[in-house]
Amino acid sequence: MKDYSKLGLNNRLQSIRGIISRPASDAMDIDLQNGITPGAISYTAIGNAGREYKAIIAMGAEPGIYNNFQKAIDYVNRIGGGKIFVNSGTYVISSNITMYSNIQLVGEDYSNTIINFNAGTNQIVAKGLAGTRKRNMIFDNLQLKGSRAGTEGAISLQYADDCYVRNCYFTDNYDTVVKSTYDIKIDNCDRVRVFDNQSINSFRFSVLSSTNYYWAERNYITGNYGDAWNITTSNYVFINNNFLGTSNLVSTENAMVYA
Repeated sequence: MKDYSKLGLNNRLQSIRGIISRPASDAMDIDLQNGITPGAISYTAIGNAGREYKAIIAMGAEPGIYNNFQKAIDYVNRIGGGKIFVNSGTYVISSNITMYSNIQLVGEDYSNTIINFNAGTNQIVAKGLAGTRKRNMIFDNLQLKGSRAGTEGAISLQYADDCYVRNCYFTDNYDTVVKSTYDIKIDNCDRVRVFDNQSINSFRFSVLSSTNYYWAERNYITGNYGDAWNITTSNYVFINNNFLGTSNLVSTENAMVYA
């Protein structure tokens, strides 16, 4: 039996896409009354509100587990948002991943939960519109590598407020043709927090434009080809307690930056 304790579940109660499975010997008389053989598996539907993780993404094909990011995100969006757990593995991405409001994408750990764009032009897109902004998105414990998304980012936020990027590892996000591609691109956003990430051998860690209230703390940035941050026409930008190796700190234009 798989160990699901790391998901906040009792090991004897496995919750996947709304189904609890358990040994029939634990299900007491109700299983016997329904003709379920002791030692078999009984299934009981539970509501979405009863689960910490609304969907699970893993390598390979198992009943009730997604192996496609977009399908898992679309499902959680349909039920109103929530956390998606991404099991360890290397996921080679061949198209954009589109995020929606109120969704958290949480990896098992950033060393082994790898989103590999495989030198393609793809990215994670979290973009709203001026009149219909996206909100409350979290990216946590993921490794994102190999994006060649032109002047975009491995994660691109636009008209997206109250977002977190934390505990993520970025590497090799660099389009050598246009001398660009960022780990995180942030445009017309409010209240974005970027904490405890690593950026190694990308083009630039983060670019901000027309963004207000941005916090970056305890990020480790080295080996990048451009400045760690490029910031234009943004206000209340707080950059504190970050480690920079071979990267310069920041280039700014018409921005209020506290560093």
